[in-house]
Amino acid sequence: MFYGQNDENDADDFELYAGANDGDRDFDDREQLYWDLANVYKDSKQFDKAIECLLVGIKRFPGNAISYTSLGKCYSEIGENELAVVPFKKAISIEPEGQNWSAYDFLIQYYGSDKKMKVSEKYIKDAIKYNPDSHNFYFFMGVYCALTKNYDEAINYYLISLVFKPDFAPAYNNLCAVCIKFNQIDEGLEYLLNGLKVNPDMIEIHSNLKKLYLLKGYQEKANHHEDKIQELQIAGLFS
Repeated sequence: MFYGQNDENDADDFELYAGANDGDRDFDDREQLYWDLANVYKDSKQFDKAIECLLVGIKRFPGNAISYTSLGKCYSEIGENELAVVPFKKAISIEPEGQNWSAYDFLIQYYGSDKKMKVSEKYIKDAIKYNPDSHNFYFFMGVYCALTKNYDEAINYYLISLVFKPDFAPAYNNLCAVCIKFNQIDEGLEYLLNGLKVNPDMIEIHSNLKKLYLLKGYQEKANHHEDKIQELQIAGLFS
């Protein structure tokens, strides 16, 4: 089904799915059986069988975004990220405004980690366009802006993310990271403490609080957060 390397060029990738025809949307009830059976296999960690079901379903009932999204998730679950790229792209190409949160999320992070930042930016912008109330995609745009040293825009996008999800602790943590670059220690502390209120078990927040308190000379407070980090790490070993 898959050949060669996947890259940022969407064109021609989709012909690798034999029989896939975007215009064919006349599905009968049997299509659901492939999804249901694939989900049963996926829930029991039998990903090879889940993938086999989905590939057969796609061949017989092409043109449905859900099948491609499910296939991409299966490949992602087993660490086959290269194979996951094409079905996730296909899902978005069929139904860009549909329930494709996971497809956008994967492609944004896949191309971001592969140092193809402009491709990642494209998917972030598309994701925001079709999911304008999703805090995650504004957060990703904030990360993109910070990585490209556009710090003012990074702050704006992190704050927008918090508008849609005020208890989203990673946004507070990343706002602090931007403040640190400008030596705005007190502002950074304020963001971290707000993040701590909504997620008291986020190790990254405790780690940054420790750093900032050390910078301000507050050894006792820094020690408190060091103890909390160790406590959370130990708890994680037994979870």
